Amino acid sequence: LSYSAPSSRDIYFQAVIDSIAPDILVVEEIDGAASVQGFLNNILNPLTVQFAAGALIDGPGSDNAIFYRTSKFSFVSNTAIPTSARDLNEFVLVHNLSGDTLRLYAVHLNSGDAQVRAAQADSLRQVTDALPPNTHYLVLGDFNLSGSDESAFQKLLDQSAGGYVSDPLNLIGDWEQAQFAPYHTQSTRTRSFGGGAFNGLDERLDLCLFSPEIEADGRINYIPGSYTTFGNDGLHYADSINALPNLAVSDSIANALHQASDHLPVFVDLVFTNPAPPYVLTTNTVGGGSISISPSGGSYYTPTQVTLTAQPDPGYVFAGWQGDLQGNANPAALMMNIDRSVTAVFIQPGSGPITLEETVTGSSYDSSSIATGANLSAVAGDLYLAAFSTRGNIAVSTVSGLGLHWTRLGARCGARGQTRTEVWMAQGAPEAAGTISAIFADVPLNAVVAVTRYSGVALSDPVGNLITGNTNGLDGNCSGGNDSDTYSFNFTTTASNALVYGAIGIRHRTHTPGVWYTERVEFASGDGGDKAGVAVQDRTVAAPTTILFNGTLNSAVDWSLVALELRPIASYYTLTIQTSGAGSVSLDPLGGTYPAGTEVTVTAAPDAGYFWGGWSGDTTATTNPLLLPMNGNRQLTATFLPVQPLTVQAKAFLAGPFQADTMRTDLRQIGSLPLSQPYSGSPWNYNGNESVTAIPPNVVDWVLIKLRSSSEASSEFAGRACFLTSSGSIIDTSGNAAVAFDSIAYGNYYIVLYHHNHLAIMSDTTQALDNASPLYDFSTAQSQAYGTDPMVQLGAGSIFGMIPGDGNADQTVNDADREAVWRLLNGTDWSYGKQADYNLDGSIDVRDLNLYWRLGNSRSSQVP
Repeated sequence: LSYSAPSSRDIYFQAVIDSIAPDILVVEEIDGAASVQGFLNNILNPLTVQFAAGALIDGPGSDNAIFYRTSKFSFVSNTAIPTSARDLNEFVLVHNLSGDTLRLYAVHLNSGDAQVRAAQADSLRQVTDALPPNTHYLVLGDFNLSGSDESAFQKLLDQSAGGYVSDPLNLIGDWEQAQFAPYHTQSTRTRSFGGGAFNGLDERLDLCLFSPEIEADGRINYIPGSYTTFGNDGLHYADSINALPNLAVSDSIANALHQASDHLPVFVDLVFTNPAPPYVLTTNTVGGGSISISPSGGSYYTPTQVTLTAQPDPGYVFAGWQGDLQGNANPAALMMNIDRSVTAVFIQPGSGPITLEETVTGSSYDSSSIATGANLSAVAGDLYLAAFSTRGNIAVSTVSGLGLHWTRLGARCGARGQTRTEVWMAQGAPEAAGTISAIFADVPLNAVVAVTRYSGVALSDPVGNLITGNTNGLDGNCSGGNDSDTYSFNFTTTASNALVYGAIGIRHRTHTPGVWYTERVEFASGDGGDKAGVAVQDRTVAAPTTILFNGTLNSAVDWSLVALELRPIASYYTLTIQTSGAGSVSLDPLGGTYPAGTEVTVTAAPDAGYFWGGWSGDTTATTNPLLLPMNGNRQLTATFLPVQPLTVQAKAFLAGPFQADTMRTDLRQIGSLPLSQPYSGSPWNYNGNESVTAIPPNVVDWVLIKLRSSSEASSEFAGRACFLTSSGSIIDTSGNAAVAFDSIAYGNYYIVLYHHNHLAIMSDTTQALDNASPLYDFSTAQSQAYGTDPMVQLGAGSIFGMIPGDGNADQTVNDADREAVWRLLNGTDWSYGKQADYNLDGSIDVRDLNLYWRLGNSRSSQVP
């Protein structure tokens, strides 16, 4: 725009914008907040308020602004993306009806330097590559590109990472050619007017580029064919836009385009799909704990598998899920294809032996289903065992009740196929007291069920060993067997204080439990030989061992059984975590309360600006992550310490100003040293902002320190502009001898030292650098610097210094430094940027040639 309010061009801008009727308008080269408000009041809202302006960031150079129609969009944020030329801006809007978010990246790339444009493109890609998947964005503005082969354009289109864009017009070639006339946006004029360009329409500078999602997923979509260079009919190549006739717009609009700006506006049409209502996941908790969900949010517009993780508070354990998720698996997966509600139940773990709490029974005759005759209590964490016996070898298909997930543990038919015994289990968080029911695979003549509830059973892996048997033996066949009146099988337990539970299908006989066993229930239904009967017995075993699972019947019969081990709930211990400093600690498994013997992985994560200090409390260590066995209540403190910047302490001499074991400070004395660092130009291209209000005492000149992770130039990654003092000490702009490098990890680095007309030097080897790095003195020996004879000996002593005479800063002293630099500048008025002052005395004369250029002639820097 090149716009300051108020402007005589307001009426022309208003005519153009009214003709386009945009909902979002992004502009460039607007002069501060007052002009944004003036543009809004005078052009967009002259009569009624329809538009608002997003927040303006007044950055270096010209500013970008956004205006939006408030009936359709809401403004979220403006974030500056700094570059070496001027800021780029990320504007974020939300579409009011659909709720979708649109990001618009306003760019005004450098007009004079393709390398700077490429660097600005890199800065933008660092932002867009970090965006989450399915982000919708446009990159738009004045790109100052000459064609599709420019590095900046190719960087933006590069698909090696996710944050790329595409050109909806897909124009390949040199855009300044006549074949691209319909798409040229500058200049609308052929005569000088208002400070803009006046070469006629022959450049495609203004573009609107799309993220892949804009053309892909159906939520925010480009309407094909709507990309418009407004006012360009393709017949005004190298001509003014208002040269008659203009077949794209009216004469008055063509004239308004000419008067308003030397650029033509570009617009595209987007359609926002109003999505169907999302599938909503509602989560609740009982007891102490929380639920995390991934993907997060709780609202899903498409069928999505969501992972729910129950996270107990200290002192609690997860018992199970209720609602649309059952069981106690953690994490657990849930398909979101309808609205769902899930509750996680957390309990304080109990202790003591496994105890039978209640038993209920039920029966059925000539039916495909069965149910208990009474309700069972709903107790989170308790284990429910349902023992079924049928007259006839009829399997149970499903079991339901209490809102729990039921699982078959074991089943065995009689050895003559006259009966069948099955045991099912459920554990978790029952929703309410209720009956237990089951569906059979066929219709048994008679069927019985006995459901027992046990407390004190382990919440994780509650069942140990399990056996099934009949008169044919362990896992016996369903035919060919003989009736008997006793059963006895070896059974091995694996846990201390385990409970051995058994269900025996006894048909029409009565049952006597084995030695040490207690019969908990014996129940039958039917008449005579058509009866179905079941007996349940259990016993506690103090230590892992092999015992007999046995008992007798009053007469021989075709019996079958299932026996299993219940493991007791372990002692639980609590892990309490505290932090000192800025950071966080994660636990795996989650929670904070664990069964005895659980190994917990404890991981410390420092916040930005902090580093890991160590563990203290019940364990003292620096290991991270830490594997911690929970054999008692534990308390740990994670210590995070502030990161101190890496520092460099260095000493070096320049041969030019060297004199009697010190260096002259002529340039400081005559007030000729610049207040800001002088290394921003080529070949250094250093973009630091070091500056002072006054040059400190004893300063010889500015120098540039850089670090390398290897000897190769490509590994050079950090720099600081500093002062070199008369004693050879290098200090920062605050006078500190320890030059700080923020946000650089401690490690081993080469130290490289640059001066604008002396040959660069580099430490002979990598140096261990941290927040208290020792002094590195280049001046004590040739071997202190990398390469062969990298410095010159100064005076009669053992001081070595940087080689003078490199007037063109190409790291070689040769005839070019004499002819093209010294001879050209010899005798001219001196200024700091004149590189031929090899002895830094504030003048350029024969001494610079004879005493210093000759000293360095034919020498090259040894820095790779």
